[in-house]
Order: sequence, then structure tokens, then C-alpha cells
Amino acid sequence: MGRFGGWAAVVLGLTAVLAACGVAGGSADGDPAEWWLADATPDGQVLEVATLGGGCSEFVGWVSEADDERVHLQARWESTDADLCDLMLRVETLVLDLTEPLDGRELSGCGHGDCLALPAEGDEHQSFPARLGIGGPGAVVSGPADVWGVEPEGTITWQRPHDGNPESVLDELDVLDEQVTDSEASDPGSGDTARLEFDGEGTWLETVDSDTDELRHRIRVTDPEAPVGPPVRLDDTRVVLGQQQPDRLWVVDLNDGDIRELSAGAGRVQGVVDGVVIVESETRTRAIDPDADEVLWESPRASGGERFVIGNGALVAFDRDLGSISLLDPRRGDVVWTAKVGTAPGVEVAALADRLLVTSSTTLFAFDAASGESHGWTALVPERAETVGGTHPSPAGR
Repeated sequence: MGRFGGWAAVVLGLTAVLAACGVAGGSADGDPAEWWLADATPDGQVLEVATLGGGCSEFVGWVSEADDERVHLQARWESTDADLCDLMLRVETLVLDLTEPLDGRELSGCGHGDCLALPAEGDEHQSFPARLGIGGPGAVVSGPADVWGVEPEGTITWQRPHDGNPESVLDELDVLDEQVTDSEASDPGSGDTARLEFDGEGTWLETVDSDTDELRHRIRVTDPEAPVGPPVRLDDTRVVLGQQQPDRLWVVDLNDGDIRELSAGAGRVQGVVDGVVIVESETRTRAIDPDADEVLWESPRASGGERFVIGNGALVAFDRDLGSISLLDPRRGDVVWTAKVGTAPGVEVAALADRLLVTSSTTLFAFDAASGESHGWTALVPERAETVGGTHPSPAGR
């Protein structure tokens, strides 16, 4: 999935917050439709839910009621005239703040068996973690509607709404701090640039003198049908990039323009941690020492709810089914520690000072980077929250 893949999967996400504890049930037009739990804070106080519709139906809104025994939530859609039908499906999301933990109460109204069950991997209802960037001494978390400032110990110090997408907000704040460099990467010291060029014959990797625009090296890295990932920073003067089908991997030195193909392992570059390149092929994930051109360790490609996550110097194995993360030693692949992150369907991670910060779509977690000891969590609730009675209409319908 590309850098924007998760957010682009939601054709239309309309997020709101509904304080539901003790609120009497309301009424709304339309008919109840299926919804899914997309994410939740560890105590179940803040729930993110999603419903999918479109075609010949239009979203009306949400209806909720709560008491000591249960929280009941409905997503309502109504049929439209046949001449207004279209082929576009829409995902409507709601962040539901119960104002107190779910605490054993039944969650109902979803239209399928277990309303606390997460949707299947890759389902349209699935949420995506808030983006996490490092800038200066702290971090910035960017969700669909709000951005938060975070101190090194994991404390949120400010929050404000935004009107962009989560990644563009981090770009604007200059805290994205990703290793991925789009289609080119430059070395300020040497003035050389590594870039990808595309034509009818395939994809070419070039190194160019940025001052004179002199072409130093040029090789074809793929044929027109083979995908290739963007350059990823290996260190101050080198980048690495890979492709799948067939699997190949290159290291580019921006000082002298040298392009070297590695033989130890190849595939899509997930990231670089402590000089170790993590690549994913169709069948397995490998950790490669690019200087020795050797595989340090490998693992069968994770399936189901398991995946590797890389962020700002940290390599984590995330198990969606177990609701846990495991910090890994990048050179040995050994588990350093394991901690719980609840029902999160996906996470982002970043090492910051002596903390490991982890975000889902609803929660910011802070762990001791050395021991995995929890330093607490904070709910990521949008500032532009709407507190209504029993109904929450679609913003488009107001």
C-alpha cells in the first residue's frame, strides 16, 4: 500500500464525536444498516465505527442511546431515486465518546454478530492509524480532522483541527521525518541527486550532479510492467530502493553516483533501522546488511493480522489478532519486549528520546523504549466534536 493508500481507501469519511452516555434515544429517517467497529481506546470509552453505503442509498446519520446495560448505535441510510444512483461507495465514520468506559456493557445495533469484532483485514470499514511525525524535541500526531503536539514523554500539549489530509499536515509542519523520498533524494553535501525516471521502456534509476545537471549514472531498474519503490534513505549519503516481481535491490551512493545491486535479498523496501534494510518480497521479509551484502535474518511473510512496522529508528512486529506490538532488534530479529495495544487494526511507531510512541486511529500510547513498560495512553478525540441528543445527521444533509 502506498503512502496515501490507507486514506485514499476511504472515499468519503465524515467524522464526528457523539457523547452518548445517558442520552435518550432519538429518531432519524432512513433504515438501519450494518456498521463495524473500526478501533477503540483500551477502556472502550472512545469507539470509532464505520458504515459503508452508496449506490442507490444516501447516508442520513447515526442514532444512539445508552444506559447501564448497553450502548445501542444505528447507522441509517435511505433509498434514493433510481435516476440519482451512482457507482460510488462511501464510508461514513463516527468517533463515539461514551464519557466513561464501556465497562462490560453490551454494544449493539451493528447488524452482525459481535459488535466489538474488528472487520477483516483490508475491509473498507477498517480504520488507519493517525500519522506520527518527529520534529524538534517532540512529535506531532495527525488524524483525519485534528493534529496534536506531543512531548518526548508522550504527553499531549496542544491540539487543533485541520482541513487537509493527515500526511499533508505533517508535511506543512515539517515533521514528517520519513525515510521515503518520493521520486528522488538529494545529498546536500555533494549536490548529487538520485531520481527515478519513467518512459515507455521502463523505469530508470539515475544519479545527476544537481549543480550542472550532468548525468553521472543511468540504469534501467525495471521493465514497464514491474513496480519499483521510491528511494529510501540509508544514511547521509546513500539511498536504497527495491522492486518486486522480479525482486531486485540497489544501493545508490550520492557522493560518487555509484549504483550497486545487492544479491543477498530483494523486494520492496519497508525501511531502514540502524543501517539494516528491511525488505518484503512475495513470500518473506528479510533484514539485509547492505555493506556486507548478506541476509541477517528472515521471516515468512506475515499473514492475516501480523505485519512489520517501521518508524523513526524503531522496528516493531504488530499482531492485530493479539492486539500487541513487539520491539525487535533489527540486526538479530530478536524480540526485545512485547506490549498490548488493544483492538487497534493498525499502528504507526516512532522512537523519541527514551520512549516508543505508538498511534492507532483513536489512541496514543507511550512505552519505555528499553523495557516496554507502559507510560500510559491518551485518547485522540477530535476537537470539533459534536455532542448531540440521540441523533447525529450527516453533515451533507444539514
